[in-house]
Amino acid sequence: MKQIILLLTFAALLATVCIAQKPKPTTRSGSSFDVIIEKDGTKTEIKSSQFQSADGTAVVAEKGRLSLTFGASNDINDKNISFSGWVPSGATGTFTSGDGSAGFSFLTSIMSNVPIFTPEKGATFEITSAPTMGGFVVGTFSGVCKNITDGGTIETYNVSGSFKLARH
Repeated sequence: MKQIILLLTFAALLATVCIAQKPKPTTRSGSSFDVIIEKDGTKTEIKSSQFQSADGTAVVAEKGRLSLTFGASNDINDKNISFSGWVPSGATGTFTSGDGSAGFSFLTSIMSNVPIFTPEKGATFEITSAPTMGGFVVGTFSGVCKNITDGGTIETYNVSGSFKLARH
């Protein structure tokens, strides 16, 4: 009888632990992406850890330019984010948009009132680690994005974030 009670107690404890655990994000590469969107003092923080499925890459493209991509989504609530950026080379350094050599854009269902976040001139990237293939490109980005509402007013968003993307 003691063995049955012990077995049932263990089974109940195991079931409680399994149910209480949150699903962890699934990434094949170990990439991560975080962004803070600020408008009129209100901040919205989006982290790759909020999503069930997420992954990103850094790939050397034409003329040595480094292409940065990240995407994440949830099956439960249909929330998602998609990011695309580029810098002129696969080296460490600070890069500023304006001449087309660096820039980024992203969209997210978390802020569905903004179709796409694309910064004006002056957006910056700081690449702090840019190893060869197999490592992670690590850096930060920031910029000011404008959105024109359906009513015609212009909204300003300050965007800043960080990333760690698998280099391919």
